[in-house]
Amino acid sequence: MLKLSNFLSNVTMAVGQSKGQTLLPYPPPEAFDEDNLPEQEREYLLETSVVQWTKKIEGVLETDPDHAIKQGRYPDGLAEIEFWKAKAQDLNSLLDQLTSDKMNAVLETLKQMNSFFAAQVFNSCFPSSSKVRAVIVFLCVCRIFS
Repeated sequence: MLKLSNFLSNVTMAVGQSKGQTLLPYPPPEAFDEDNLPEQEREYLLETSVVQWTKKIEGVLETDPDHAIKQGRYPDGLAEIEFWKAKAQDLNSLLDQLTSDKMNAVLETLKQMNSFFAAQVFNSCFPSSSKVRAVIVFLCVCRIFS
């Protein structure tokens, strides 16, 4: 079951990458099956999903506008504005996913199980999204005056 779940998670993430998005994989339905799985196994399945989410969120947060320069290319200022717009769009998409009913069900279930993973997800993403929006506003003002 875990191998199938990992496979489906990887497919979900690959589909998202092919569309230029970061998609967070939903845990397998068995993770919510209180009747057929012990709580410890259900918690493991849910926490595994949250760990994957955290890695994907950290990957988005670690993207760097200087990446092109480090590769020997020298983009103009408009490229940086586009980078920050794309990053904000990706972070907003992550926020939308994290606040969806499905993801809230995962986080609520983990809270009921007294897992510390639930709070970790929100602490990873929410503060950075507002910082990115501030950078975009600043860069757009710079673009107006350039």
